Amino acid sequence: MGESNLDGWREIEGVISSLRNAVESQQVAIDKLKRLHSEVPDSVHDAKREFRDNTARENGEASFTKRQSQVLVLLANGASNRRIARVLGIKEQTVKAHVHAVFVKLGATHRTEAVSLAYRRGILSTGDQPETEIA
Repeated sequence: MGESNLDGWREIEGVISSLRNAVESQQVAIDKLKRLHSEVPDSVHDAKREFRDNTARENGEASFTKRQSQVLVLLANGASNRRIARVLGIKEQTVKAHVHAVFVKLGATHRTEAVSLAYRRGILSTGDQPETEIA
């Protein structure tokens, strides 16, 4: 193998090594952000939800009960009624009632529209996560 080929391979190995280091650094940062987010006290999340509900009320929008807010976050995460019932420990029929109430308060006719309206009105934000993990 010629010297120039060997130099080319060394350069490629150097680039690969740099890329591996960058990916590892990104993963460390992602893990740290996830840990920090999970350490945010529930009171901060509750205050954020209360602020959004108060803002909605001031803007003439209906406010949501805590359970309706939980259902809306789970809807935004793509959960089915069955899964929402399982996560929240309630009956599927109760979930349907909460979903219907959310639709009425938002003026939506289906799940996608409800979630879209909730994001547009600031009721949901991209950082909203279910209080209980979706299995």
